[in-house]
Amino acid sequence: MIENKEKTIFSRIILYAALFVFSVATCFLIYGKSALNPFNIRLYYRFGDSIQHYFGWVSFRNSPWQFPLGLFNGATYPDSVSIIFTDSIPFLAVFFKLLSPILPADFQYFGLWTLLCFVLNTWIAAHIFERFTENFFTVFTGALFFVMVPAMIIRTFTHEALGGQFLVLFSVEIFLLICFGTSDREIMIRTAILGVLAASIHIYFLPICGMIVFGTFLLDTLKNKKVIRGISLIIIYVACAALTVFFLGGFASSLDFSNGGLSYGN
Repeated sequence: MIENKEKTIFSRIILYAALFVFSVATCFLIYGKSALNPFNIRLYYRFGDSIQHYFGWVSFRNSPWQFPLGLFNGATYPDSVSIIFTDSIPFLAVFFKLLSPILPADFQYFGLWTLLCFVLNTWIAAHIFERFTENFFTVFTGALFFVMVPAMIIRTFTHEALGGQFLVLFSVEIFLLICFGTSDREIMIRTAILGVLAASIHIYFLPICGMIVFGTFLLDTLKNKKVIRGISLIIIYVACAALTVFFLGGFASSLDFSNGGLSYGN
């Protein structure tokens, strides 16, 4: 029994390591090492949506900390605006601002984000396939179909945050947890994480993932007759998303429509 368990763990390590290597290699083949280099900012010399995202990050980085944490006034002084509204992947902006003192002046995290999206797409897909089969080849092959998601590739280096299509897969996995009778605690924790991630990557994901969460709620209440758990899923998702938006300053912007804002911004 112990030997079989160790063999299973070893097989899973090999599986996810192989998917990691394949995902990273595919990403480099598509975009090249220059685009993925975090110290290369030449990609943002051109006009377009991506320069707004980079400009948001740089302005946020060079502004003093405020509360809520996502507010900054480096682009709209003396008014403050939330990093949410520059589409700069807020949770990464906050994380790297904390590391700003040790980072070089020329730094962008959008290439690293792209790599992360490629890897997480295949890893979460593999985790889903593992719920249906233990066959290594089947899981690996099935996960490979998610390494080049068209929506992710189209958005990368244009609307970078929307490359986080792994959130949709994560939502689907929560739905499957209900189907496979996973513990309430794990389901609730994953739903909370989903709410935080959707709100801190791009709020467009909130209604997209929310529809799947609502479908999970319907399954749990109508089929499984677990009304309290079903309602709890909705409450947890909405509450975690709302708290995340609050801490990122989404409800605290001092700008309004009369301010004109960034002429090419949101």
